[in-house]
Amino acid sequence: MEFIYENVKMTDSETLERAASRNAILHTGTPSLDEILSPDYSATPKSQQERRNAARSGGILPGILHVLAGPQHYLSRVLMRLAVMAQLPPVDGGAGAERVSYVELNNFFDPYLVSQVAREHALDPSAVLDRIDIARGFNWDQAVEIVGKALPAKVVPRSAVLVSGLTALMDPSDTSSFEGLREMVAGLKRCQQAAPVYMVATCPIADGSTCKPRGGHVLYHHAGAILTVTGPRTTKSGSQVTDWVLVRHVAFPERVLQCWDHASAVKKAMKRARGRKDDLSSFRTLDDFTGKSRGGD
Repeated sequence: MEFIYENVKMTDSETLERAASRNAILHTGTPSLDEILSPDYSATPKSQQERRNAARSGGILPGILHVLAGPQHYLSRVLMRLAVMAQLPPVDGGAGAERVSYVELNNFFDPYLVSQVAREHALDPSAVLDRIDIARGFNWDQAVEIVGKALPAKVVPRSAVLVSGLTALMDPSDTSSFEGLREMVAGLKRCQQAAPVYMVATCPIADGSTCKPRGGHVLYHHAGAILTVTGPRTTKSGSQVTDWVLVRHVAFPERVLQCWDHASAVKKAMKRARGRKDDLSSFRTLDDFTGKSRGGD
């Protein structure tokens, strides 16, 4: 595989790691994703602080295509947050991107969410949205035209290229669709020439697979990093679990990260407690309480 960073072609992970050490990493703003993409990742973290420290040193590398496979609505939110993070200065974990090329093939883009993330980072929402160039496609032919031809002509150095649903509109059973995918891959390769550029695409997981993105070997072999995410799924206790898997990466071995959210379980338990018969929290006044008590005698 060949990658480009600051007009220099790179073919080994060592060079990419040197690039990362020069503050070239773009933080995604999604802690679990940054953590699994961190050189400080640990399969057995000893504390939440250790996990937070790992997330601070992880993120997207320039010059390679990062493919995120999984539920598209969930990953679209990750991509929209990344569109804001890319505009932050490098000292704050961003790329200082003046332009963000956003290809929307899922129709999930939400300006309100982007504005909300911008405010979280003390950025002007209007200015942030103005720097995002959105191209929308509603069928496979349009997707191929946008990514394969229109996108490379717009990409400038020190920018971000984000594609929501790269193969969402693709029909894998139609062999001719792979020719269109090859055109897309060729277009993404041309985008790499505007170095340094940060490239992330989301896509569904292939049918019958747990880790490969839809797009077969054509996409699998071009991507420099492939991650899959499942969930979030709800356990019997009400907690939510999200599983991240780093399937391949030019600089890191395969990794797994399981993220637990217990807040939903606590809310569920509180709601169940409030719903119990004669629970004190269900009485608004003393008369309510005494009335129910007499009724039970």
